[in-house]
Amino acid sequence: MHTQPVIIFPDTIPSRDMLLPLVQVFAPVVYCQPVEREKNAPPEEGGDPLVHTLIDSDLCQLFAPAPLGQDRERFLHLVRDLQTRRDDYAGQLGHLALAGIGSSGRPDQETRTSIIGSLLAGKGIESKEEQEQEMILWQARLILKLAELLDEEQRELQAELDRISSREHQLFQELRSENGEPFSLTGALLSATGTTDGQLRLRLKAWARLFGLGRSWPGSSRIFVTRSRDALDLLIEEYPKVVEDGRPTQLFSIELPANLAEGQDLPGLRQRLQEEGSELLARLHGAMETVEDAGFQEAEENGWQELLETVYPATSCGRCRLTMIGFPNTSAAQFFLQTFGSDDALTPPPPAADQEQPGTVVGVLERIDH
Repeated sequence: MHTQPVIIFPDTIPSRDMLLPLVQVFAPVVYCQPVEREKNAPPEEGGDPLVHTLIDSDLCQLFAPAPLGQDRERFLHLVRDLQTRRDDYAGQLGHLALAGIGSSGRPDQETRTSIIGSLLAGKGIESKEEQEQEMILWQARLILKLAELLDEEQRELQAELDRISSREHQLFQELRSENGEPFSLTGALLSATGTTDGQLRLRLKAWARLFGLGRSWPGSSRIFVTRSRDALDLLIEEYPKVVEDGRPTQLFSIELPANLAEGQDLPGLRQRLQEEGSELLARLHGAMETVEDAGFQEAEENGWQELLETVYPATSCGRCRLTMIGFPNTSAAQFFLQTFGSDDALTPPPPAADQEQPGTVVGVLERIDH
């Protein structure tokens, strides 16, 4: 089987929406996490059984680029304090001055005046000139943990809104005209949930610093996927500044299954797709290796569509689209830091003249509404 690892950004918690489509093409799907897991820790209770299955089978892996080591418990105690107080995570993340990583200036100056700087200082975690990078990593970790807490609250809110919307649909069904749209009380609320632009940029900055300043993932760190079109657009905009006259290349754009129908077996279906589509997948992975050549011709795109429909029918499995862009002659860590994570306090050092620049491949996974 043709497989390559892919790293997700800026999300840090595995989700079915990302994993189910991506494991058709990649293995493993890697999530960078702000805090390392304890060795031999029991599986977390609750959550999506499919996600647990993919983690257990190593199709999804969790990686901490900057492990805390002996400071792990101190950091988790700070997070538990935030959970107990039920701080306004959305409000905190909505202000770029939150972490001192959304503004320019020296890190030690930033941390003394920021919300997160005060939280860290309250636990005896203060910036020193010789530990500026460590403080930046502490800030990044805390931003990402706050983002996880916010995401959990958003999921709970979304589930409740979905339940209300279902009851509302039944209640007002008879009021709908023959050609009209159903009256909706919750539509505005449903569309208002999600991450704001300011929150996204803050998460991207925190993630880029954690990834760029931490240790590299033991496998390949060249292929990345996000669910944010804005994040990909920022990389495309920044690329000519990194590589003079550089032009990114669209390697391919393919559809993937978004869901499983009831009773379907993911391992069996995935294996079938891998076996019957081995030549097509080889073309995709070859394009990501060269970082410059388009992956599919029209006939191959049609072949992929036919195979996908046979294994994962659109009527029962839905569709999402994966678009992959190649950025030749870049180092992923430096590219992400320069695009998302740098400011006057942290400017990524230029790569060594003799350092190989194999190129970076970045994709966006977007839901298709039929």
